[in-house]
Amino acid sequence: MSRRTLLAPSLAPTASTARAARLEARALSCGNQGRVVLSGVDLSVEPGESLALVGPNGSGKSTLIRALAGVSPAMAGRIMVNGQELSTMPSAERGRTIAVVSQDERPSGDLRIAELVELGLVPHRNPWSRPRREDRDTVLEALDRVGLRALADRPVSRTSGGELRRAILARGLVQGAPLLFLDEPTNHLDVHQQLSLLDLVRGLHRTVIAAVHDLDLAAAYFDRAALIDGGRLLELGEAQQVVTGEASAHCFHVDITPVENPRTGDTHLLMSSPQNPRPPQHH
Repeated sequence: MSRRTLLAPSLAPTASTARAARLEARALSCGNQGRVVLSGVDLSVEPGESLALVGPNGSGKSTLIRALAGVSPAMAGRIMVNGQELSTMPSAERGRTIAVVSQDERPSGDLRIAELVELGLVPHRNPWSRPRREDRDTVLEALDRVGLRALADRPVSRTSGGELRRAILARGLVQGAPLLFLDEPTNHLDVHQQLSLLDLVRGLHRTVIAAVHDLDLAAAYFDRAALIDGGRLLELGEAQQVVTGEASAHCFHVDITPVENPRTGDTHLLMSSPQNPRPPQHH
């Protein structure tokens, strides 16, 4: 898979955010409304590495994303970003270090798409500074990267779910943060858009942690994978090994078989369920 840099020069991270970040979690517990969802999570993600969080629905992928990004406070344990405790990081520094593309964000419908994306520049501005002329070019460039330049002036209220997801990703691009969190980034996207978005993310050379529903995409586009189920981190390792392993097959109740595409040589995953076999083909 191509690792080429897809950001134009003006979208390159600023000097303060040029290097990808290292994230480490130790004995982490997190949950919702006082209920523990995951406990005892130990993981580390090296600078520039991409990690896919995989697991059945309801296993806690989104909960872990929110905790690691500092959106929701951890219930126990430590989270370190470049050796600094996340809980002690000032909000302005956190905004320059961490970008989050969540699946449940609902920005104001009165915002235009370009205005939504421009919010990614806020952590880099002084409170008294005004938008600069070049900011518009940066925003339009990011929208071009996600295929939304023509919708720059469209109100958020008139966008589809897939368009909104791509706009929020564009906001993360202009934010220039070295640590990028994505929660189910391919939701609401058609097949071509899914592949284009993940190819773009791979080319960013930032540290990426993403909750991923599609095991085949997790294996193809991410360096490592973390398998989550039953309130625990079950396995952490090279992406294809994790998603094709016995633990993954047990969690998802399917047989997972890697096969080679005869035209491209790429590896894809075939999944079948002994309990729910595919129907016979129609002729």
